Amino acid sequence: VRLNTAAILREDILYRNKQEGEAAVLGAYEHELRDASEFDAWQARMRAQDEQARVEEVERRRIETILADEEAKEARARKQNENRALALTAKQEAQDASEKLRAEEENRQIENRALVKDIQAQRERPVQAMEELTRYNRAKAQALREEKELLEAQVAEAKRLEVAKRADLIKQIRALELVPRRRLTAVDPTYTPELGLLEQMSLAELRERLCVVEQERHEEVTQKRANINSSKQEREADLGRRAKQLTAMRELAASQSASRREATKAASSEAERKRQDRLAEAQLKVHATIEAKRAARRREEAALAEELKSIRIKNQYLGADKETVERKKWESQQAGAHREIVQRQRRTHEEARHQGAHNDTAQRVINVDRAEEAHQTFLREYADHVEDDKAESARIESQILDHQARLRTEYNLGLSRLRGETMSDWGATARGL
Repeated sequence: VRLNTAAILREDILYRNKQEGEAAVLGAYEHELRDASEFDAWQARMRAQDEQARVEEVERRRIETILADEEAKEARARKQNENRALALTAKQEAQDASEKLRAEEENRQIENRALVKDIQAQRERPVQAMEELTRYNRAKAQALREEKELLEAQVAEAKRLEVAKRADLIKQIRALELVPRRRLTAVDPTYTPELGLLEQMSLAELRERLCVVEQERHEEVTQKRANINSSKQEREADLGRRAKQLTAMRELAASQSASRREATKAASSEAERKRQDRLAEAQLKVHATIEAKRAARRREEAALAEELKSIRIKNQYLGADKETVERKKWESQQAGAHREIVQRQRRTHEEARHQGAHNDTAQRVINVDRAEEAHQTFLREYADHVEDDKAESARIESQILDHQARLRTEYNLGLSRLRGETMSDWGATARGL
């Protein structure tokens, strides 16, 4: 891209401002012993922690986004149903308007038929039509006679004014012929009038001095042009030097930017790797916890099964009395184990219920917020749709009014043609009579 003068100067000013800022930082460090690198490092760490918290928050909300997507689909389907109902309503209104126009057109046709019948009835009165035509012709002839007389009077007045104007012009020409002519003498360019004035000179000397002044002005303009060209060349040389310097700085900035991009890319890759490691570690911990709980449950079940098996074996080798005692003992142990299992299950169910209640409460809060947001969105969309429907209704009403005006115009034109034909028929009848 070829840079112009303004772009080069603007970029040079930016480069100088950057140099001044860096010099100010170095001067502050030199005179005040103030180094902001530690603060910048702390700020970078805090920003990294904030970014990590943001990423975790994004991962946490990912599941909420899925639920929100489902709710959005339901809202979209509901909105489509509402739009379909509104479209049906608008279609019904348009159909009603069309039927209304059709009824008006039928009424207009009935009125036209009645008018035609009335005109046909009037054709049966030729005598009255003849009298009216005679009066009309007489009035028209009288108006033509008056107009002709007025035009003749105007023509006579115009002729009189033309004759008077010609006579006046002849008088002026004769007066000009009687005026004596001025006699002119030749001018001597070397003549100098001796009037006693300062710097008096002849016309030839004036012309010579004018040539000298013009030559001096031409030399002055030439010198100014040379100075302008010199300053322009100096300015172009300065711009070229600045452009070369800016090109070198752009190349340096590009290399530094590439290095920073590589470092940023490496840091992003490292952060992504750490995030994947954390996710894998979290998944492993969850899997290990689940497996530990499953193993503990299996061990408890195996211990209970082994205990039951040993009790059954002992009962087989004991006598009747001892069998009774052992049966009671075994029943007591069974009852204790059953109570322990029941208590454990009750605790597990209670913890699950509390956790479920907590999750349900949180989910209900989220659902309420989303429902409120969806309701507000629906209200906004409904308001926009109402505005669109109003605009569409106004457009349909405008079309209806235009159609009515067009039909009214056609009706008036038809009526005018019908009246013209009636007048022609009257004229023909009158001429026939």
